[in-house]
Amino acid sequence: MLEFDEDIYSSSFSLIQVGVQMSGITEERKPILMVVSIAIVFALAFITFLNFKVTMIEGPLEKAIHKILHQFQMKHCEWLKIAEEYSLPIRGTCEADINSFTTALSEAIALTAFVTAILGTILYWKKRLSYVMLGVTALLLFGVAPFELIIEHMELGLILFLISMMIIVEYLSEKGVLEWITIKMIKASKFKPLNFLIMLAFLSWIMAALVDEVTSIVFVTRLVISLSGLIGIEPLPLVMYAVMATNIGSAATMIGNPIGIYIALQSGKSFEDFLVWATPGSLSALLVFIGIGILWLKKLGVTKAIRKLEESNIELDEWGIFKGIPAEYIRAYIARKRPFLVSWLAGKVSDPGVQLNKDDEQKIEKILKEFRDGWIYFTAVILLIAFHTSLSGVVNSLLNALYSLDAHSIHATITPEALLIFSPIIVASIVMLRYEEPRRLVEHGVEWWTLIFFMFLFAIASALSYTGVTDKMAYALIMGVGELNLSVTIMLTVSVAVISALISAFLDNMPVVVALAPVVKTLVEIGLPGADLLWWALLYGATMGGNMSMIGSTANIVALGLLERQKHRVSRFMEWLVIGTIVVVATLGVALLLLIFHGLLVYH
Repeated sequence: MLEFDEDIYSSSFSLIQVGVQMSGITEERKPILMVVSIAIVFALAFITFLNFKVTMIEGPLEKAIHKILHQFQMKHCEWLKIAEEYSLPIRGTCEADINSFTTALSEAIALTAFVTAILGTILYWKKRLSYVMLGVTALLLFGVAPFELIIEHMELGLILFLISMMIIVEYLSEKGVLEWITIKMIKASKFKPLNFLIMLAFLSWIMAALVDEVTSIVFVTRLVISLSGLIGIEPLPLVMYAVMATNIGSAATMIGNPIGIYIALQSGKSFEDFLVWATPGSLSALLVFIGIGILWLKKLGVTKAIRKLEESNIELDEWGIFKGIPAEYIRAYIARKRPFLVSWLAGKVSDPGVQLNKDDEQKIEKILKEFRDGWIYFTAVILLIAFHTSLSGVVNSLLNALYSLDAHSIHATITPEALLIFSPIIVASIVMLRYEEPRRLVEHGVEWWTLIFFMFLFAIASALSYTGVTDKMAYALIMGVGELNLSVTIMLTVSVAVISALISAFLDNMPVVVALAPVVKTLVEIGLPGADLLWWALLYGATMGGNMSMIGSTANIVALGLLERQKHRVSRFMEWLVIGTIVVVATLGVALLLLIFHGLLVYH
């Protein structure tokens, strides 16, 4: 069975530094660059925000501008929020002024903290957690954001969701479920070049959409490396092909990438919304990518080499993934015992005729029981997430019926967002309850370093909204376009997708989404027609944009790290950039066209 390395990212550290090395920045110059950059950013930000005034004007934008100013006051005057919530008379005025000197200073500090965290991440990848922690510390020490706001916006719900999913995925990985799916799908191609490449792309896409991009690419990359060794070709082109399909697939559902969950929680979108709005665009992009990818691989001579797999009659056995038990023993057991669910997954299995003693049968029974349980957990978590909106209604109806027996009962309403977050928590708790060493699942499966980084990054980003940075950005956008209509929304949709794609090509996509999400949220709240399109544009740009460069996504870095660790050739920066740019332009273009067409049908 495939196993995760202790530190899958460590061998990829040099890849993160490619952009820095190309720019000629030495270790000695990095601290100087940091200090100078921080000073310049703060000075420019302060001067800009001090001179940038949000003013009321009469005309079509009056209502939108009033809403921006009102939202800013609501963030700073708690009593105003309470008065509106309970329809109380408002007898005072909120002193918060978005155009004041103090506000401009707070905005400059918040933006500088965010830029410092991002620059520190780029220059000092291994120490990135230190920089986001320093950013939050600066916000608190300078009084830019209250402590309660910092804690509230660390997105504990998202973190709990990711922790639970990581525990479940670790179990699925350990019990062979993911590797079984990988081998089964590759075998279905019968190693015919066209079938093989189509199946490899769909395998990468589906695994990324239903599990997550990193877990998916680890299994697919190792399989590709093994198959490439059998036919004597370098695995890099096929690995790049699989990685790009993985990044496209991570946009298909809300669980394919952490940014999908983040966008879902920020926008209130459900799993069904993602299936309606995100999946068609992602699938269309995949089909376009397959065409480009096959032509590219054909030019490199890879398709001709794949024919050797067909001619060599190579045997991949999905039941050979379990350590210590020969595949024919498992086949014999399945053929004779027909265990529940496993026999259905296996299909028609011929009995190889081997003799099984009692010890063998007990071992196989235990392995297949855990394998079956893995499938049940996997199916359960997908169904719970997929139907969380409907299930929350059912649960609330049952609670209302239960508590209606007592006229004085008080109970909390379970929102769809709450059930979404707790769906994997429920399944993960059952997994750990039935697992012999649950601590091992948590220690090996949960990426604590990444999750803590996310928490502090979210906290810094919340200060951009609290201080009014995102309000001023939204104001600048609507003043630039001059009116609020669907044509403007389409223009902004393309702009958001392109900007997020370009930045995500050279920077981790989470900071990009965290920075732009509050701006999108403000545009939605002020009543921009069809503004929900901006959420999907942000998702597409941030995920598909990662295909542009070798450091554009975590999946890219992990896959190239696996190649590097096994002494295979790793892509040169420009080599990836050329094909990556073509892929991003084509796939993002198709996804956006479909999104805009869909938007016109719904909102026009």
